[in-house]
Amino acid sequence: MFEAKPAPRPPFTLIRGGEVYSPVPIGRQEILCAGDRILTIGQDLEPAAAALGAVEVIDATGLSVVPGFIDQHLHFIGGGDFEGPLGRVPELHLSWIVSGGVTTAVGIMGIDMEYKNLHGLLVKARELERSGLSTYIYTGSFALPSPVLTTSVRADITLIDKVIGAKVAISENVYPNLDFSLLAELGAQLRFARNLTGKAAVMHCHVGRNPKRLQPLFDLLDAIELPIDQILPTHLNRREPDGLAHAIEFARRGGTIDFSCNMSRRSGSVTAVNPDEAVRHVLQAGIALDRITLSSDANVSMPVLAEDGRIISLHNAPPT
Repeated sequence: MFEAKPAPRPPFTLIRGGEVYSPVPIGRQEILCAGDRILTIGQDLEPAAAALGAVEVIDATGLSVVPGFIDQHLHFIGGGDFEGPLGRVPELHLSWIVSGGVTTAVGIMGIDMEYKNLHGLLVKARELERSGLSTYIYTGSFALPSPVLTTSVRADITLIDKVIGAKVAISENVYPNLDFSLLAELGAQLRFARNLTGKAAVMHCHVGRNPKRLQPLFDLLDAIELPIDQILPTHLNRREPDGLAHAIEFARRGGTIDFSCNMSRRSGSVTAVNPDEAVRHVLQAGIALDRITLSSDANVSMPVLAEDGRIISLHNAPPT
């Protein structure tokens, strides 16, 4: 039997009673929307809303009303990486993403390119967008030369609307990428791609546990003068080795640094600095707030620890 279709929603929505951030705090305001568009923000909008016709009223009293979050590091098709078959996780459903307040997301590949690939990532991004999410992806993965969708990183960014840059690994012992010329070649392609397209053409860098930390990026900046705003290192909230010292140096040079929310001792990551503590640390070092971003690195397998620190099982880190 076919289920009855839900009744259509009113064309207008009034959100009232909440503390509104736009994104700066502007106090308790009312928000009048038409479909997915905000018409106006102000006080006492209910009479104006009623004059428009049918209006759905949402009471946000006691809540914060904020713009949708951007998650720039999310594993759309699963990032079960180091744990093998037991670490496999499913593709993300739209509801899992938006439940964390995210309305724009950038999908990336994990370390596994054997049975997951960039073509699947691109199709998943299009599926999620048709469901209502704004989506982009990074081409590439851990390895150099970068795996691509077309013929090159530059071509991927130029020819495919969803591709806004390339992921690569640095200071990662599983993918050491010790040939500096390959990293420089990737940087050159990204620089050219930005000129061709006007896109950000970001080099999104997975930073591993090797003590070199961000040194390959400092070498790259010195060697080919790649604009620092085209480089975004992530996973910098590591305790072993200390990733925060290099993060502070990178930000002082004018770069942006990203902390991973799933890398938390509360989530079972024994080598991590909790992301809130990492933010506090770099702010105390004098780094401006607009040089710091947070991303989830969600939909990967994470360890569940016993009281003595032993890994006893795995769980999937959710986008929330």
